[in-house]
Amino acid sequence: MDKLSEEKRALISKMRSVRLIKELTTRGWEDEVVEGMTREDMENAWATMVAEGKDTPPDAGSPGSVSTLELSASQTLEKERLEFDKLKYEEEKEQREKERKREEKRAREEREREEKRTREEKERREEERERREKNARGEGGEREGERERG
Repeated sequence: MDKLSEEKRALISKMRSVRLIKELTTRGWEDEVVEGMTREDMENAWATMVAEGKDTPPDAGSPGSVSTLELSASQTLEKERLEFDKLKYEEEKEQREKERKREEKRAREEREREEKRTREEKERREEERERREKNARGEGGEREGERERG
């Protein structure tokens, strides 16, 4: 493993044991031998194959073929992208919830202002009506007093 870059060593370390077994047996290792190996032995065996350039499947010699490490890196990148998208979705969801609460609060405050304005308008009309009635009673009382005097 010492022959590989830090990035490639990290990728090999992150590979699942099942995947290591599959890669080694696909490249000609006997099933019984691979199954008897420790995790560290499998990593070292695979690292040696990668260092020797044997990490591409035998039928993948074409220029468009992708090595197992490149595939693993691609999968890691895709996983990180999905995690980022999930985080972004959660943040957007949180923002939408905050906006919804702000809108509800604004609507509630607007409703309360409207109710207060309506209540005040009603009270003003009631006071105006009472004042008119009082004035009407007062004028009527003065007329009766004038009649009694006259």
